[in-house]
Amino acid sequence: MVGEERVVRAISPFEYVPILVSVLLVLGASSGFDDWVRYGSRQVAVLSVALTVAAMMSGVLVFFAGLALYPADGEPRPAELLPILNNVAAAGLLAVVLVAPLGRALGTLAFGAALWSNYQLQARAHPIAE
Repeated sequence: MVGEERVVRAISPFEYVPILVSVLLVLGASSGFDDWVRYGSRQVAVLSVALTVAAMMSGVLVFFAGLALYPADGEPRPAELLPILNNVAAAGLLAVVLVAPLGRALGTLAFGAALWSNYQLQARAHPIAE
């Protein structure tokens, strides 16, 4: 282990741009979360579910739009970028789950901490597995 060089996985625009889009959509709609809980009805429940799906899918759609514009012979290969999609979808859903009950400020801080710890775990997963 002495003298061994660690290679940290770089975060590409394919990852941080879709996550940013998802978080901004959640933060833009989060002002209505309290009212939805307080005045809940069937229409409000449908709206809440639709927003949750839209927040998660917006990041996924941005990811696929970027992948469609990506050159087929680019480096890394397009197939190697697909595992990033898991992080994008999970981050969009996590943003909704944390911002809705905790509010904009605390929810965003909790989201940032959760995302940071996820990337730290991913960066250290290979040495831990060895």
